[in-house]
Amino acid sequence: MGQQPAYSIFWEKQFEGVDIYHMIQDLDYNYWFATDQGLYKHDGYSFEKVECAEMKGESVFNFLMNSQGVIYCMNLNQQVFQIKDGVCTVVFNFPKPSPNNFLIMNYTDELVVSDSEKLFVLNKENQVVHTSDHSINYSHGSTFVLKNGEVIAHRLGMHSVISYSNKKTCIKPVKFAAGTQQITLESLQFFRNSTKTFAIDRDKKRIYEFNEKTFELKQSGYLEWNPVSEVPRFYQIEELLWLGSNISGVSSINLSHSGNWKFDKIFNDYYISYVYKDREGNYLLSTFDQGVIVIPNLNVPDVKEALKLHSVTRFNSEKKGDLFLGTRNGLVIRYDSLFHEAQLVGDKRIEVLFKLKGTDIVITDGFGGCGSYDFKSGSITTSIIGSLKDFAQLNSNEFVIGLNSGLYRVHLDDFDHIVKDQQYISERIYKIALTSTAKYMYVSSSKGLNYVHIPSGKVRSLLYQNLPIQAIYMQTSGDKTYISTRSRGILVYQSGKLVDRFTPLHNGTPLYLYKFILHENLMYANTQHGLIVLNEKGKIVRYIDRSVGLSANKIVDFEIHNNQLWVSHSRGVQVLNLSNLQEPVTPPKLILSGIFVNNSRHKMGLKDKFGSSDKKFQFEFKVHTLKYRDNIVYHFKLEGVSNEWTTQAYENHQVTYNALGPGNYRFIVKAESNGFFSSPIYYSFSISAPYY
Repeated sequence: MGQQPAYSIFWEKQFEGVDIYHMIQDLDYNYWFATDQGLYKHDGYSFEKVECAEMKGESVFNFLMNSQGVIYCMNLNQQVFQIKDGVCTVVFNFPKPSPNNFLIMNYTDELVVSDSEKLFVLNKENQVVHTSDHSINYSHGSTFVLKNGEVIAHRLGMHSVISYSNKKTCIKPVKFAAGTQQITLESLQFFRNSTKTFAIDRDKKRIYEFNEKTFELKQSGYLEWNPVSEVPRFYQIEELLWLGSNISGVSSINLSHSGNWKFDKIFNDYYISYVYKDREGNYLLSTFDQGVIVIPNLNVPDVKEALKLHSVTRFNSEKKGDLFLGTRNGLVIRYDSLFHEAQLVGDKRIEVLFKLKGTDIVITDGFGGCGSYDFKSGSITTSIIGSLKDFAQLNSNEFVIGLNSGLYRVHLDDFDHIVKDQQYISERIYKIALTSTAKYMYVSSSKGLNYVHIPSGKVRSLLYQNLPIQAIYMQTSGDKTYISTRSRGILVYQSGKLVDRFTPLHNGTPLYLYKFILHENLMYANTQHGLIVLNEKGKIVRYIDRSVGLSANKIVDFEIHNNQLWVSHSRGVQVLNLSNLQEPVTPPKLILSGIFVNNSRHKMGLKDKFGSSDKKFQFEFKVHTLKYRDNIVYHFKLEGVSNEWTTQAYENHQVTYNALGPGNYRFIVKAESNGFFSSPIYYSFSISAPYY
């Protein structure tokens, strides 16, 4: 793995000072954490510490789950535990202390428990049905299940494995294939992808292909792990083999990779103790003392390392050229496929940045007003004409420029100075949008929105319901210009006439589009709720947030360049491929997890008629998600009380009605994510009138 993927940190406060050893998710989507301070369960909303009276030590690890959803784990005090229906009990005690204990589940749900010398096999009822031969004197490594259900473990330092199958244990030799150097096998760990089984000698860094039928080893490469002094720990998730270090960081490689396996570490600021993939497809990396790293998509990279020292405030893209970046401290950076050395063009935060077509010149406000920088010659030209607010290019040497003092038609002289030719408007300018013909432009000023005929200089004020229009942002697409406002939604103009209007909504509240880009019939917009993708009518198509790998929601600026979305936010600059944002969004899966009547849990379906004393009703509903929790909105109503929908955010997943009177009621709840709704859940009940 090269570039570190985008991630979020979950449960940092909950696990402050806690070492997480293992994680697992049960069939009810609850997360379980094995830590140095005991067992914790998280239902997506809150944590619960699960106690076990028989537990002698709280350092718990090595989760397993059988086909029925029963979870097993063990602790450092030689105890094996079962977690069933949320209750933890001891099911096995190792007969004597051992430095290396392992658990594994075979295909018939037998639990194979091993210490460094023996194997013990427990059936589904947790009864010991087999113990390996006492006469066999060996020390073995971690266990592995072959395709035929046989459980094996390498005998450390030997050319053999211990094998368990059908209540029998035996020793089987391991052979070397022709052409493979015969050396001492220190400690083999086994892994399997869709086509091959591998054995890795962790101590000697050798990788072997392992034949499960003949137990033959054929060397296929070496494990390249740097630095070699660090001890790797292995975690397999589907086709990926993850390596954790005993110092810090983690790496991964696809098991189909041929030759040497080279691992470059990421997350070097964290001690990664375990790697797990949940049922939603998130990768969870547990840490010591720093919570859990959650990676929603391995293909979405984290912030650009080359820009970590620069706080990018503005992007400007040539459609078929380079990308230009302005920074907080007055630097301009050019990017083609590499980041070229930043050029200091002033000492002020860059808010306005434009590349002149057909030249190597950028126009910026980084000079404390207005100026230009020529990337070819390196020359800087400052024009003392006012504070630059916006800029538009008419032709190769004529431009329209918006200043704090007005709107001007200008050109560059032979020394790249900006020279004023004509003034159109004499008030503060905010935004300029040229029409497709470049004969007209829409201009937002301190007094409202204007429609300007460029050749003649004629200016016409545009009103909505006889009131001035205060525009936030504008962009032209084809023969239409889209204009975002604070109180009028999105106004669509064509040839100076209003042809459409719509108001994008987030949970029923109007969105303010501070900036938007029209691209392939979609509108990418920075709003008060972060980056959002809308269709041409303003309906939300997708939220661009941590569900797709965005590391932060506080957006500084964004740009679309070469079919990639460049985003500057509070953590740095991230680049997302637009193709990754086209994955279909599925409706959330909602459950009605509980009904409480007068503070007592009610078994749904057993009784829907209640007495007059049953007045307090509480409904609990859940969507099990890490990826979309920022987007989940619950919609609910209780018919018989109100026919109006009420909405609540993800964390607020309960509603209480404290004093219901006699009558017939129907509770309806549904969940929304990215504009997609779950199927509604209905619960009908009645409360009888008091008997006198």
